[in-house]
Amino acid sequence: MKRNSFLSSVFQITLLLLMIFLFFFESCKSPTAPKGGGGGNDSTIVDSTAIDTAGNISLSIAEVSCTEAWINISSNGMTLPAQILINRNNNEAFNFTLAAKDTAIYDSTLSANQSYVYSAVKINKKVNGPKSNNATASTLDTTDHNFNVVQVQTFGGAASSYLKDVAIIDENNIYAVGTIYEYDSTGQIDPYPYNMIHWDGKKWEVKKLFYNTSSIINTIDGIYIFSPNDFYLAAGSIFHWDGSSSSTQLVYSRLNLSDSRATIEKLYGNTSSQLYGVGDAGTIVVYNGTWQQIQSGTTTNIDDIYGIGGTDPMILCAVSNVVTAGDNKILSITNSNTAQPYSWNTGKRVQSIWFEDSRKIFTCGGGVYISSSSGNWVKQQSLPSVNTNRIRGMAKNDVFVAGDFGMVAHFNGVTWKVYDESAVSSNFYSMDYKNNIMAAVGESSSGKAVIVIMKR
Repeated sequence: MKRNSFLSSVFQITLLLLMIFLFFFESCKSPTAPKGGGGGNDSTIVDSTAIDTAGNISLSIAEVSCTEAWINISSNGMTLPAQILINRNNNEAFNFTLAAKDTAIYDSTLSANQSYVYSAVKINKKVNGPKSNNATASTLDTTDHNFNVVQVQTFGGAASSYLKDVAIIDENNIYAVGTIYEYDSTGQIDPYPYNMIHWDGKKWEVKKLFYNTSSIINTIDGIYIFSPNDFYLAAGSIFHWDGSSSSTQLVYSRLNLSDSRATIEKLYGNTSSQLYGVGDAGTIVVYNGTWQQIQSGTTTNIDDIYGIGGTDPMILCAVSNVVTAGDNKILSITNSNTAQPYSWNTGKRVQSIWFEDSRKIFTCGGGVYISSSSGNWVKQQSLPSVNTNRIRGMAKNDVFVAGDFGMVAHFNGVTWKVYDESAVSSNFYSMDYKNNIMAAVGESSSGKAVIVIMKR
């Protein structure tokens, strides 16, 4: 009897110890991570059934290039600051503190012609918080470099001749302007130079444009075309041309400018009712029903102006002297028609500017530069170290630049190609690019006006 009682006591003690062991064993186990991860450094976003509902996050793709994406982040009803995790294709891409309701991030590590799915989640201490929608960024493909030189034409030569600007309407309508001296019927230099050439798809025609029916415009420096019968010409002053007659109309005289050295050399406009002109001695004028001079804050030459319209208009000017000392900067023309400095931290000359939007801006002059989202400018090291005078594009992945020593190069969104076949013995002063046609104009080493046309 005593033996059975002893065994029973041993059994009870053993059972009690076993229960205590199992209790402590279960207490020491780590808690299970929510389905889909989220514990430790795991960057996978948690399942939506496990998140809290304190506010929300939304993502949208603002813009893409071949290798970049700009992503907008918006939060609503969320306590800030908040720690945010951004996943790209289910892998952690960004981990940062969101301090404002709306912000943007810039991803520059992408490849061309690919799709990337972004999502965001608020990181809490115990469980991940609100999860965003998925936003897909499809990067641009690269464009091809397959351009061929189809024309190299020279004009004049009786005296120093050159072309200063060019505008393409289509492959059968290309206009260039400048000064072209030819010999007259007696073999003497014609004292009244030609100032325009026109390609009609079959042949070139040299033209003389006048104002007041009989006064020749010696040199036309800039051309801007709104339609085949609506041209504006910069030649110190601004003239309007109907596209067919030999006479032009003076619409703004340089004599109205406050500086006697001031001239108007280049033009830009959204419509013929909103036209800008820029030029020497820091000149900026605008027409919005009436003409107005904008104070630029500089006496340095303004070599180029370019802009975009739409819901987010933007107009930028390139300010630099080619030879003499002066400012090297970019000016932004505001909606209220004032000129404000725009970020330019290279210290280099900037002679031309082009962009599709404010996120990626191309410049040339003392080097070719592309802006980055951080506000810095990245020099394009693969290009020759020559002065470049004009940059124009059709898209972020389709841009041309032209300059001295016959330099012409194309950017396909990732790489540059320099076209040795276009490197005639010339300096190119200007260039236009439209509908897969590039036309560069300037002056040959023999003192003739020259135009080179390339087609894709």
